[in-house]
Amino acid sequence: MDNNDDILAEFIIEAREILDQLDLDFVQLEETPDDKKLVGNIFRAMHTLKGSSGFFAFKRLEKVSHAGESLLGKIRDGHLALDTQKTSTLLMALDALREIISGIEVANTEPAGDDALLIADLLSLANGGEVSSNNNRGAIPSPQPSTPPLETTQTTEDLVLDAIESEDIEATDEALMGDSLVATDTEMAVDAAAPTGNARTTEVAAPVKVNLELLDKLMNLVSEMVLARNRLLPFTAEFGDHNFSNTVRSIDLLTLELQERMMKTRMQPISQVWAKFPRLVRDIANDCHKKVTLIQEGAETELDRTLLDGIRDPLIHIIRNSVDHGIELPAERLAKGKPENGKVLLRAIHENGMVVIEIADDGGGIKFDAVRQKAVDKKLVSFEDAKKLSDMQLLEFIFLPGFSTNQVVTNLSGRGVGMDVVKNNISAIGGSIEIDSHRGKGTNIRLKIPLTLAIMPALFVRCESERYAIPQNSISEMVRIDPTNSTGLEDFYGTPVFRLRGKLVPLLFLNQQLKLSEHGPDSTKAINVAILQSSGISFGLVVDEVLNMQEVVVKPLGALLKGIPDFAGATILGDGRVALILDVDGMAIHSGLVAKIQARPLNPDTVFDQVREEEVAMLLFELAGLERIAIPLDNVERLENFALSRVQRNGSREVVQYGDHIMHLIRMNDYIEGGQPSVDSTTQPLSVIVHYVNQMPIGLVVSQVHDIIHVPKKLQAANPPQRGLAGCVLMGEKVINVIDLQEILMMRNLQEHQKTYPEVIDMDVLR
Repeated sequence: MDNNDDILAEFIIEAREILDQLDLDFVQLEETPDDKKLVGNIFRAMHTLKGSSGFFAFKRLEKVSHAGESLLGKIRDGHLALDTQKTSTLLMALDALREIISGIEVANTEPAGDDALLIADLLSLANGGEVSSNNNRGAIPSPQPSTPPLETTQTTEDLVLDAIESEDIEATDEALMGDSLVATDTEMAVDAAAPTGNARTTEVAAPVKVNLELLDKLMNLVSEMVLARNRLLPFTAEFGDHNFSNTVRSIDLLTLELQERMMKTRMQPISQVWAKFPRLVRDIANDCHKKVTLIQEGAETELDRTLLDGIRDPLIHIIRNSVDHGIELPAERLAKGKPENGKVLLRAIHENGMVVIEIADDGGGIKFDAVRQKAVDKKLVSFEDAKKLSDMQLLEFIFLPGFSTNQVVTNLSGRGVGMDVVKNNISAIGGSIEIDSHRGKGTNIRLKIPLTLAIMPALFVRCESERYAIPQNSISEMVRIDPTNSTGLEDFYGTPVFRLRGKLVPLLFLNQQLKLSEHGPDSTKAINVAILQSSGISFGLVVDEVLNMQEVVVKPLGALLKGIPDFAGATILGDGRVALILDVDGMAIHSGLVAKIQARPLNPDTVFDQVREEEVAMLLFELAGLERIAIPLDNVERLENFALSRVQRNGSREVVQYGDHIMHLIRMNDYIEGGQPSVDSTTQPLSVIVHYVNQMPIGLVVSQVHDIIHVPKKLQAANPPQRGLAGCVLMGEKVINVIDLQEILMMRNLQEHQKTYPEVIDMDVLR
């Protein structure tokens, strides 16, 4: 690429940025037409694009942007008022400019095309007239004969002189140089295809550009370094050399920091995808004759750039549905006592190592009666059974392929491409989707997206003699079925199931699915079940043993395994062995489980999707001397494993580096009645429950984490009171002790206070 190509590439990048910003500004200006500053910003942006087009002799760009500038000049000077028609025509001009830019990117020259009708409409509006096209996209009739066309013989110099006479710019040189489109001090992070060749680039700190393929290679090298570090860590326990251990610890910390820094270079704000949505909502609302306001929160939330494209289409589909089907017409909303302006909330937050995107509207909610009727029409369920289904149960049908309640095909929706496609697209990038809808009140859809596909948290399980990884985002909970305290397994038309809180859960045996063995479960022994979500259904995966949770580096499968639907990738373990990563969706479909459940839904009389209000979810773990201890799941932010080599000392405290924080460790067995001093294994990592206090992480060290249980919310108080315990609950015939986390934290604070001031006991510490 020569210097001219570099300049042209800069022009294309910033021209797109200008157009994207103008999309947002026009929608904002339509809501606040008296914002003179915003009008000025829009005018200057269009003027910049016009001047740059003249510098490159792009006549189509120059003429369209000049016509748009003429209309904006009249609005800026107060001669015209902005209305819906003018906004729509200006947005059509942006679409035309964007199409021309795309053609320039491909061929380094403007594509052929006739913009005379669009230009005539812009100039007619600028002169106080009307548009001849009625703003019908893609079908613009001939302009009125009285509308003067834009002079096609104007040169760049003529445009500059016109601009100077109208005080549009300050200096001729600035216009001739295209208003200097090269960024100087703003940070940008955009993907752009160079006009020659296929090298993709990203700007991580303007104006420095980094080739995206280079970033991928660097990330692969960092991943290999993480794997090498994992293989090195066990040797610190084998060799007692102090210098060697310190060296390994330094390598561990440096690798961790390098990994985090490298990940940040791949992260980009989600606003890059969201920037198009105000315009999208505005256009759909106008087409539907509705009034809708889009509210965006958390647009600065960052996501791996490889996932941004993956979420764009699902979000567009969901937002279209919210505006087209969710939000009611203004008159209908007023009749219901709602404001005529509907609202769609788009929110992104970080939660438990995932990015959670919420799309909520205050419309009429999902039409559950129509869903029920459609399920009967498609023979998915009998009429009698359908009448017994709750709203929550009806939501499961929405994710079935081709399931749609629309009777009329429109330009916006109703073509048989529904939530099943959205779910598949989200699942393809390792995400999940949840829907909550209430009649007359609206719908809330939550997408859970991993921060990156390069490194992800996974649960390791054993089946026969092999270890496998299950992506954490696919796991709802872990269950251990004890035949002595449960009804055991049942058969539902050839599908093994078990009862979980009144709901029949179908089972899939990993050893049989992978053809490792044919034998079924031993009816006299407890079995381990991972409750997974896939393709709109929940099912249990039976494994031989649950091992541990840790972050893994995802490696693509080789050619021999690539066609097997049960596997999504592979990872290399600390001992150098390879573990396959299970594809939860692939297994559910490949096993025929999805087809079976869709063909014969589980008995609705025994299905209850919601946990009873009198129950609460808790995490079951054990300590030295205490087998069954639980902590409310609301107090658990994350589960981590730390090698002993990562544990350091801060005075008398044990600490580990956790992200950008120093996390203090609390040995739980020191604060709970009956706990015994634990002996750390030199080879096994520490099991840590991460809890946040005032946005700072605290690590609760336990012996072993088991699974999530649901127990009665009401605790039985211990008599006499036990140190560190809030009480206990019964699960079958077993007693589960529940910790009092607040008491433990207060005891720990008092202990620290007494170490510092042994002569004083401050009662404020205990409060």
